[in-house]
Amino acid sequence: MTELASADAPAGPVFPHRSFWSEDYGPYAPSEPLRGELTADVVIIGAGYTGLSTAINLRQADAACKVVVLEQEAVGYGASGRNSGWVWPYLTGFEDILSKHGVDTLRETYTYAKRAYQYVGELVNEHKLDSDYRETGLLRPSVSEEYEPDRYKYVEFAEKMGRSDQISEMSQQAVQEEYGSPLFYKALWDKELALIHPVKHARSLAGLARSLGAEIYEQTPAIHLSEMADGVLISTPTGKIKADRVVLATNGYTHLLKGLEKDAISRQQRPIFAYNTVSRPLTEQEWVELKWKKRNAIYSFGPASHFGSPTADGRIHWCSDRFVGVPYGSDMSMEYVHNYNATLKAQTGLFFPAIKDIELSHHWGGPVGITIDRINHLGYLNKGQRILLSVGCNGNGVSTAHLNGKIVAELLTGQKSELSDLWFVNRNFRKWPSTHFATLALRSVLGFGRWKSARRASRAGLGDLIQEVDK
Repeated sequence: MTELASADAPAGPVFPHRSFWSEDYGPYAPSEPLRGELTADVVIIGAGYTGLSTAINLRQADAACKVVVLEQEAVGYGASGRNSGWVWPYLTGFEDILSKHGVDTLRETYTYAKRAYQYVGELVNEHKLDSDYRETGLLRPSVSEEYEPDRYKYVEFAEKMGRSDQISEMSQQAVQEEYGSPLFYKALWDKELALIHPVKHARSLAGLARSLGAEIYEQTPAIHLSEMADGVLISTPTGKIKADRVVLATNGYTHLLKGLEKDAISRQQRPIFAYNTVSRPLTEQEWVELKWKKRNAIYSFGPASHFGSPTADGRIHWCSDRFVGVPYGSDMSMEYVHNYNATLKAQTGLFFPAIKDIELSHHWGGPVGITIDRINHLGYLNKGQRILLSVGCNGNGVSTAHLNGKIVAELLTGQKSELSDLWFVNRNFRKWPSTHFATLALRSVLGFGRWKSARRASRAGLGDLIQEVDK
């Protein structure tokens, strides 16, 4: 199991591994930090997918624009290097959008999400990014008859979104012929999902941004921002940089920024930690016994929403939405759950008996930015129009983060398009009332959800799928 280095660990790599993806990437030396004083047209804080996409699109739109990206650790350090690698046009906030804004806005949002999904593939193919990109599709099986209503609901919701043509039914017999899992009942096949290697992809994006003329300074946290009439001054541990405008592409870390208290920056989003695990590489015989020939992603309708996908090198990435960490205040240390691997190993054996003794070699966690309305907060932070914000992917944000960077670039360069005119761009952002309230609210909602799913699982005789192993 990968040990996650603590902040005060003595010796070790310059950039401690925070995920399997980072370790699998191999040796990596972050760039030198910013030293001294600098000026720029646009400074982007955060070298994740949003920040790098913004830099790429800015330089493509205006080669004279001086673009500087500041990253507190290394490219691929945050959520962009710790996610599941799913490029999927499905947002966790879709149901909220329907209930609060209606079906027309829902369909507009799905069109945006689909465009984002397509945009990632276009970037990879046009620029030959080393991303392990492959369009695999997604199996959505119910784990018993108890969860068939959830599957029906998904079909009905797809109709409301206008994506019924992307969903097809699979009988129990068809599912059993294609997948070696006794738990999979009937299923849906969703065409729209691709997989990437998150860290390879992020660092390929960084290479593209640099080739277009953007400057990227890693190991350079922005420790204070001062907004002035003629620009924004960003202080770092070893330097200062003055910019005409600044982009906050910091997602789950946004609440840690200093100097923007008047804009209640700490209440724009709150982080929750999601967790992942990956197995050792499977043998060819194990893959034969699993069937799973398409090597596609799987997301179950069941008590703990188990999901996963094969990696490009033949491992299984298998997770559960039941494990979620909600930190308090500025705490960002919830990267590890002591019994996660033991629990997932036991549950993986229930799904796939052929690999019941599989070693889960890596476990990690990372922060996801959650907004109170579960919608992207994208646009200018205040009337001064010096600082742009793009946070709150709320999960499933791999594809939308890329397109959000394109939208931010359009706003900065004054371009008008269907993207910059989207209903959620430059709207009045709802904020959490307080960090204390946000923590209590998130813990309460998630805790109640776990309690409900546990009761339902017990009724269906599936208690083992939510049982935690105390190790």
